[in-house]
Amino acid sequence: MSLTVTCPCGVCFEVEETFAGRSVGCPDCQRPVTVPAPQRVPLRTSGFAIGSLVLALLGAFTIIGTLAAVVCGIVALVRIARNRDRLAGAGFALFGIILGFAFTALTVFAFSRGELFGVGDQIRAQTMAGRVDHGGPLEIVRQPPGFKIVRPNERWGIARAELQKDLGNDSSLMLVNTVHDAYVDISVDQLNGRTLEVYRNSLIESYRRQEDAPPAPAGGGLRQVSDVKVKANRQLPTEGGLEMGEVVLDLRQTGQRLTFLLRVVRPVGSGRVFLLRGWSMRRRFPVNEPELRKVIDSFEVLGGR
Repeated sequence: MSLTVTCPCGVCFEVEETFAGRSVGCPDCQRPVTVPAPQRVPLRTSGFAIGSLVLALLGAFTIIGTLAAVVCGIVALVRIARNRDRLAGAGFALFGIILGFAFTALTVFAFSRGELFGVGDQIRAQTMAGRVDHGGPLEIVRQPPGFKIVRPNERWGIARAELQKDLGNDSSLMLVNTVHDAYVDISVDQLNGRTLEVYRNSLIESYRRQEDAPPAPAGGGLRQVSDVKVKANRQLPTEGGLEMGEVVLDLRQTGQRLTFLLRVVRPVGSGRVFLLRGWSMRRRFPVNEPELRKVIDSFEVLGGR
């Protein structure tokens, strides 16, 4: 870069920037002239770089805000590269881009699981509002078919008929915990001469038959039931005149990973059997299992056989 020097004699001439602050001879009068230091324009921080960082922080977990942070950061880096002598802030831009990508990935992952700050639980509760009855006593009696069961707390409600219909559930009673996305239903069936062990095995086979069935068109190409895995299949001690057995299954239902806790209860000498099913998303089952078992353990048969 060249610097323009003006001699007191009125002659202007140019010298290299390396002579700044030194004396050079005027090419006309040979008088020594001091070369002034170049005047540099102070660098300013790119507004896009600052905007990228601000959007990444303030727009965290909004997807739109974090993606905008990435775009602003890229624009800032391009403008800084083209105007290195005037613009700064590459560090802000890079930090904004990194945070933008990180928060976007976290948000997409959290929304895909419906667990971002409990947003999935809130949406579920609002969607089911009016379709689940949380009123009345905790103890529920159904006569017929002759049983009672106890809700562990007010978070558990009774699914109304329209909800059961929408879910394709034709059980005698369906309980729902909208906060924890957990369910329990009770059905009555006939043994038709089968032992309880045979009946338990037939339940498992019924799920496996669904696994082999072709995908339902309404399910978008997804099988209704798939990936059935038996985690437990055992006979329980007879208590209070009730013969009982238990099955625990992992499976996929319309793409969702679920764990089912099945309890079969037969009054000794009776030809009918009560099927209690408790289930939730597989990743939530360890947390939900104590309440699911509490509901199922509270089950009592009324009126003998």
